[in-house]
Amino acid sequence: MSKQNLMLESVQNSFFTFYLFLIRLPQISPHNNIINFLNISLLSNRRIFLLSTFLQKLILGSIDCHDILPLIHFKINSLNIKDPKTFLSVFFFK
Repeated sequence: MSKQNLMLESVQNSFFTFYLFLIRLPQISPHNNIINFLNISLLSNRRIFLLSTFLQKLILGSIDCHDILPLIHFKINSLNIKDPKTFLSVFFFK
């Protein structure tokens, strides 16, 4: 895990402990049990989900940001159409 994720997880765990204290529930350990008890996801998982959703909306044009879009580079493997193995399955297994 990166240092940022560890810090984020530490803050989240501290919040959970404080929240359980406020609502007067007994301390639940480990913190994964707290997450399951409260029916929420880890902040790091939510961050990955939100970043991937943002990237998808940016690519599909739902978000209009002409400054960020040119910074995205895709690696696309080229298809070698001269290789007879490429079309082998199309001719013999149809």
